[in-house]
Amino acid sequence: MRVATGSDRLRFAVTGPLILVLIATVCLGSACSASCENEIVVRSPSPDGKRSAVIFSRNRGATVGFNYQVSIVAGGKAPTGVGNVLVVDQAPAYSARFRPVWNGNSSVTVPIPPGARVFTKVNSVAGVGVTFRQF
Repeated sequence: MRVATGSDRLRFAVTGPLILVLIATVCLGSACSASCENEIVVRSPSPDGKRSAVIFSRNRGATVGFNYQVSIVAGGKAPTGVGNVLVVDQAPAYSARFRPVWNGNSSVTVPIPPGARVFTKVNSVAGVGVTFRQF
């Protein structure tokens, strides 16, 4: 049996944390790419059709609670990543009464459902003014 020397301890102290970071990065990266999906709930096109306000749920697997997010996107494109207008959780399911309402081509009113916990709330995205209405 070999006794650990000072250089062995130093080598582990330096390489041990690096190995753990590498393993965590690989695991988290693969988990997110496999399970981070945006499920569109409601799409509300602007009057001219150049933009859409999209309500979606970002599913990150069983360890993350139910959430809703809102993004302003070009035309019929799908949102990517997190919502660029609104991010909430602890909200009841969105329904027809919780639709974004366009007030012209450069202004939209976004609903916030009762009981929602707000994480992100942005008043202007890509030249579109955003107002919020609490239900």
